[in-house]
Amino acid sequence: MDTRFYKPFQASLFKYLILLSIIILLVADIAIYFISTSYSFKQTQNDLRLIAQHAAQGVPIVEHEKITRPDQLTSVEYKAIEKYFQEIMVGNPAIDDIYTLRPTGKPHLMSFVVSAMVTGDINGNDVIEENEVKPSIGELYNTTESPAMEKGITTVASDNSVTSDKWGQWISGYAPVRNETGNSVAVLGVDYSAEFIFQARWKIVQSLLLCDAILLPFLILLGYLLSRRISRPFALLAQGMDHVIHGDINYQLPYHGYVEDKIFSELFNNMKDVLQRQIKK
Repeated sequence: MDTRFYKPFQASLFKYLILLSIIILLVADIAIYFISTSYSFKQTQNDLRLIAQHAAQGVPIVEHEKITRPDQLTSVEYKAIEKYFQEIMVGNPAIDDIYTLRPTGKPHLMSFVVSAMVTGDINGNDVIEENEVKPSIGELYNTTESPAMEKGITTVASDNSVTSDKWGQWISGYAPVRNETGNSVAVLGVDYSAEFIFQARWKIVQSLLLCDAILLPFLILLGYLLSRRISRPFALLAQGMDHVIHGDINYQLPYHGYVEDKIFSELFNNMKDVLQRQIKK
């Protein structure tokens, strides 16, 4: 049997099937990536809102209201609230800082009260840089780029995107700190480093690449089997024509194999019989 008639078709079909498989994988990866990252980001927002809400409820409001001057960093009131925040951070290592800010009465401007951050050489370069210094009491913070923080003075909120300040890039949750009468006197913020978000997204990419690496060999095998199955009628045609070309005009394709093979064999044999009758006439 001369296979020259159908092997190129099978190879071409196999190539296009693999190309189609890769395209489908890429489209699926992109869709899964965006769905997964969106879900992961929303889950992070929910976690931050819950942490901020619970932390705000535990702030000792009387002690908090006594903290008004920069020289109170070592006061009993400050240390008690700082310790409370740091204990929450121990239970959730993803948290970079918990802090409170007080409205100044000026638009888009708040001032720090308590922060769990500890001044230190975080990056290990033997230099205490600006972004490694704990915010001082009364230090002003511009909230123009943080609408969620401004919203947090009255209700639980979270950032809708990564925000930046002199300390780094963050995704944060906020909740109001209320006094005994229920009035909001400060906003509590909880920071996750943007690196937390980026790492979560990279893990999704790694998972997708691993799935692709597992699926691709199976898709290649499936493409080969499909191309072989689809090209079988051409193999039958090559077989029949090879016999006819070499003078075996009475050769009949066998009726066996898949349904489409039998149909193709029947069509070929009927066509050959019709031609034979026409030639005799």
